[in-house]
Amino acid sequence: PGSSQPFQREHLQAQNTRMSSVSFLSTSLGERNEVDRYEDISTKLSELRKSGQLCDCVIAIGDVNFPAHKAILVERIPFFTEVFFGEKPTTNLLHVLKKIKPRILETLLLFAYERSIAFTDENIYDLVLAARTLGMEDVKMACIRYLCQRLNRDTVIKTIAFARNNQLTELLEACRLFFWGSFENILDTEAFRLLTAEDMQRILGSERLNVTDESVAFRSLLAWISYDAGEARRDWFPRLFPLIRLPLFSRNFLESTVAQNEICQADETCMRLVDSVKRSAGVDESALQERRFWRDDASVLFVIGQPVRRKYTNDQRPKYVMEVYDRRLKKWEVFDQLLSGAQIFVVVNENIYGFGSCKPGEETDTVNVFNILERRVGRATPMHRARCSMAAVVLKQRIFVCGGKDTSCEIFDPLTDTWTLGPNMTSEVMDHCLVAISDRHVVTLGGYSYFSPRKWVEVMTLNTSQAAEAADWFPARTSVDGWQLMPHMLMPRSGHSACFFRGRIIVVGGNSEVSCAEMFVSGVDSEEDWVPRGQWTLLPLFTATSVTAYAGRLFSIDTNEVKCCLFSESKMKGMDEEECKLPEREDLPKLKSLALANKSIDWKFLPPFVNSYKHIKGGTLVLPDYYFDYLSFCEVFSHSASA
Repeated sequence: PGSSQPFQREHLQAQNTRMSSVSFLSTSLGERNEVDRYEDISTKLSELRKSGQLCDCVIAIGDVNFPAHKAILVERIPFFTEVFFGEKPTTNLLHVLKKIKPRILETLLLFAYERSIAFTDENIYDLVLAARTLGMEDVKMACIRYLCQRLNRDTVIKTIAFARNNQLTELLEACRLFFWGSFENILDTEAFRLLTAEDMQRILGSERLNVTDESVAFRSLLAWISYDAGEARRDWFPRLFPLIRLPLFSRNFLESTVAQNEICQADETCMRLVDSVKRSAGVDESALQERRFWRDDASVLFVIGQPVRRKYTNDQRPKYVMEVYDRRLKKWEVFDQLLSGAQIFVVVNENIYGFGSCKPGEETDTVNVFNILERRVGRATPMHRARCSMAAVVLKQRIFVCGGKDTSCEIFDPLTDTWTLGPNMTSEVMDHCLVAISDRHVVTLGGYSYFSPRKWVEVMTLNTSQAAEAADWFPARTSVDGWQLMPHMLMPRSGHSACFFRGRIIVVGGNSEVSCAEMFVSGVDSEEDWVPRGQWTLLPLFTATSVTAYAGRLFSIDTNEVKCCLFSESKMKGMDEEECKLPEREDLPKLKSLALANKSIDWKFLPPFVNSYKHIKGGTLVLPDYYFDYLSFCEVFSHSASA
């Protein structure tokens, strides 16, 4: 987003190698079996090639020979169609292969047989050029998508130079999209200094330029000119200056800064333009609108899970894959693969923090950090204690981490990269969850303790200068910044998920015995007579692995689907316990239950994920719109190429 500052956290170090595994096989639920059979056949054909069996041709690059099957090459690699059936001399065509490195050709041959390819920062530039040479447009566009997804202020200079030198129009345009979206954050970089006059002309003339005000565009033009010791860039000033939207300047800035600038004064045409704006009574908004800043909420739904797709081999299978939902294209996009072994993930501004270990019983104090905008991986200051199976939540830009085989609590401040010990909970617990409420309260729910899941709920109210607001769902407190017991949940849970939504705590999932969700509503937050207040209510027809609130809606997230809860308060109604199918438990009290059936709630199913997952959690984060513009842009070129 435009309001974000350049990412300069000292505790983050750039990761040297990034890897992405891309499959070109459809994996919708209805086609999964067909895909599995296709993968089996492809794997057997690839094994035949590697062993040299039934091969009827050899591709030689230097001293390296690649046995292959003509039928596969012709069907998968357009270049070889021309070699075997074209009118051009074969010798001239095969001369082109000498420009391809052997290891790159081996990667593309593997793709031709298995329809899966692994991208790394080391092979991506060679792959995109080789794919273009061999006419493999699908691989070429996948490479460009990989580069687009990893654009940041550090990589854009290399990427845009590569695009220019190799006439990659799609990639060059994507780099310009990046400049539009993060313009102010790259003004002090070498990438900005090396922009061409044509680049500046496109950037300054775009309505999508992301600047806090129009004066930034004027100052950037002067800075770009000053980086050139000669007169070449200065000669461009009369052509670039009219692209600046002078009527959007304040009168003081126009008179004291723009009109007094020596470069502007040296050009008569520019000065006439300034004078005409000074004489005007005001800005005609119908004739001149402000640039369309990319400063909307830009909040997106995301999931992080452990993939089970067969396309990942044992040595390259990522521990977690992160997907984001593109609202415009209405589909999920793989954002990145997180090689971190963290168990818990929370989001603070542009950073995703990972805590704990995904291996059962393995304790660690490591805190992994992934910056979303800069796509940078690193580590923060370790926790005071090594933990596993703990819980974490964000409250007022601080991260609260609690439990994990003990009662301890500690608080992380991302701005200072420091940890502070907090008050201990009243009970030892693990595999529980935390919920933040109204920027004042942290609630811990359930968890595993003393060899079984628990129902207990505790709340901590932060010690602030303001008095704690009244709420009858919190117990009377004799102190602040301390944990107090709340009414217990109706069902014992561990490994569950919860969120705060419209004044309600909603809990879903957990151990295998739990089949439905439940909800806690305070009396002060509910105006409906049928809703039990100050106690827990079962939601018998609401089942999910994870739950999150996004864009004013409640989303239930399972390993194979996401659905949006489209209910309104007027459509929610109660039903007596006898009318609902409830779990068979003797200790459930008689109370009213909330029926979430089709007659009282509407569900909207989102498209399926790119991957299949064994475990999954969801949430929301902030992404600039230009990230999705990269993907949309590449999709357009990809479809046109295939057509």
